Amino acid sequence: MNKNYRKVMLISVIIIAFIVVLYIKATDDKPAVAGSWNEVREHWYETTPGLKRAEELGLTRDFDEKVDIPNSDSELKISKVWYNSEHVYIFFGVKGKMDQQLPKMEFRLDVPESLNEKAGFTSYADHVDDGMMHNGWFYNRVVAEPIMKEGVTLERVREMVLKEVEIVRGSKILRIKNPIKLDVLYKKTDERTRIVQVNEDFKVNNGNVQLKKMVLGTSKIMTHWAFSGLKDQLKTIHGTVQIGGENLSLSEIEFTDANIFQMKSSPANSEPNEIVVNVDSVELIGDEQFTFTIDTKEYTEDTEPFEKRVNKRIAKIKNTDIYLDKIILKKDRFYISIQYDSNNEDEHLISARPYLKSEDLRMKQNQDPYDKLRSHITEISNEKGEILKDHMGVGTGPENQFNMSIPKAFIDQSEHLQISVDKLMYVKTLNRKVNIEIP
Repeated sequence: MNKNYRKVMLISVIIIAFIVVLYIKATDDKPAVAGSWNEVREHWYETTPGLKRAEELGLTRDFDEKVDIPNSDSELKISKVWYNSEHVYIFFGVKGKMDQQLPKMEFRLDVPESLNEKAGFTSYADHVDDGMMHNGWFYNRVVAEPIMKEGVTLERVREMVLKEVEIVRGSKILRIKNPIKLDVLYKKTDERTRIVQVNEDFKVNNGNVQLKKMVLGTSKIMTHWAFSGLKDQLKTIHGTVQIGGENLSLSEIEFTDANIFQMKSSPANSEPNEIVVNVDSVELIGDEQFTFTIDTKEYTEDTEPFEKRVNKRIAKIKNTDIYLDKIILKKDRFYISIQYDSNNEDEHLISARPYLKSEDLRMKQNQDPYDKLRSHITEISNEKGEILKDHMGVGTGPENQFNMSIPKAFIDQSEHLQISVDKLMYVKTLNRKVNIEIP
């Protein structure tokens, strides 16, 4: 009796746990419910930097375009489009219950065939948030790249077309046969820009980085920079542009000359009277290197695959302890894991994808201006002076770690490996703030 009782209780606990998991999963799949249409709009403002200001300037287009979704009792509604020189935001709704997978809209973006007979580009949509329910409709947005022709972004788009539209819910795909045409009336010249001169200097090591100017646009904010006197190569800057309570990250560094670059931020939702630029840190690539050896003569063709934690300290550079963390032998590859460890927040090494020295030299033949931004240039040789020229696998791991893998054939012909890693990347904290008054 007691045995059967325990068995029943165990089964009951399992069933209850299963129901709880299903409930949690069902809850996770359900979108937030908006109490009013204004709440939906506010959600769009929060998730789409610059949308509110674009609306105020008449740069968005409102629609009430409804299309039946075949093989369902649902409809698709296009509510709003913000077409700009950086992105195409499409705000849409799907009618019906949302008790399973939330719907996504996929499509190809183009202009009518009569205007674009040889379209060089079509853009696929990308979803960026979970959307909201309101009055039986699920509202969401997708983002696409602006339409291009022969590799050039079009500066005028009167009408755009959503082709091959699909509503996707999990494994279920519902295709809308006819293209959806929308008058977006986009002209790049309608976008607003304002140039603000800054000329603020930041000392970095023995050199100087200068924020020269800002270009405040309705589709993006560009910060223009220059640097001089730096012994090490500047790779990027981490920081934010703060406008009216919005913190817009600095991103996508682009070098326009050897010592001149610009960075992009999302647009703001308001016309600013003051801007605060926070420069948190910079990443640089120095000339430091470390070298270590690994004894491989014990690893023969018959050695069984294994994984071994080594945890051997190799060097200390830029307040950072460098460890040979572990080695892994598999059937056809030999894996090496390097770990950086530092408690110094002001300056320390950071991991990155390593490049073989021979690979770096080959890539430099293309004379790409970003060649100088490659770090962790690696050379692997053996006691015979043979150098691994290619087929090195690479990767980065968690917590400031990077990995490399070597063909097992090279291990089999070597008694020991000498590995050198040059041009190490490090971060230097600045924590500088610049207040810019807008006249």
